[in-house]
Amino acid sequence: MAPRTPTGPHFRPRDLPGGDAATFIEARFKGSEIEDRWPCTGTIDIDAPIAEVASWFRDAHVDAFTAGSCRVTLGSWSWTGLLAHVLRLDVPFRIVGPAELSEAADSHVERLKQARP
Repeated sequence: MAPRTPTGPHFRPRDLPGGDAATFIEARFKGSEIEDRWPCTGTIDIDAPIAEVASWFRDAHVDAFTAGSCRVTLGSWSWTGLLAHVLRLDVPFRIVGPAELSEAADSHVERLKQARP
């Protein structure tokens, strides 16, 4: 076997969107071309201590209200995905906003009612 020598034109390097490889990869994972943010971001108040909640939300901002409650601001690719993150905790919660998150919750309430026998 012998290595093949490239015979065609060489490519011209271009700047990475976002400035560096890590920012570019994180942005792409979140569904964006260059911004390191999720397309859907919402805020939820959760009736559970921050110590129980924080480990479930790696890429979220979690603030304690009281010893037994906290506020979580998190993102996802969709409003349904964002709700799924919160529902897996199986604790009481309230949607703070935005309206799109509340509308997604309303739509899923109807779907769940229709799914019952």
